[in-house]
Amino acid sequence: MKKVLVAEDSPLSRQIIEAFLSNIEIDLHFAVDGDEAYAKAIDINPDLVILDIMMPGSDGIKVTEMLRERDSLKLIPIIIFTALEDRDTIQRCLKAGATDIIHKPLKKDTLLEKISIHLK
Repeated sequence: MKKVLVAEDSPLSRQIIEAFLSNIEIDLHFAVDGDEAYAKAIDINPDLVILDIMMPGSDGIKVTEMLRERDSLKLIPIIIFTALEDRDTIQRCLKAGATDIIHKPLKKDTLLEKISIHLK
């Protein structure tokens, strides 16, 4: 079973994501901030990481950079989701090594489609 790590500091957003993903067969893990996400990624070696951009501790961009620096994690697809839609933010995400970006508010169909694409 594929492992997916989601880093999101909002309890409500975590509940929504969990509900969106409840019907697909994945081993879902959550982190509440960037530092926990990085530690869990090292521990579980996920097949996909989904990061909120704005979190306590290390933000999603910093976590992406840190993951790309580790040989064992540098090829894992990383999706960043954000309410920020400005060109600078998008470029910073991609430069850090994000594989894809999803804009908030999250839509179930979009999330499921991106997960399907990146878990292939």
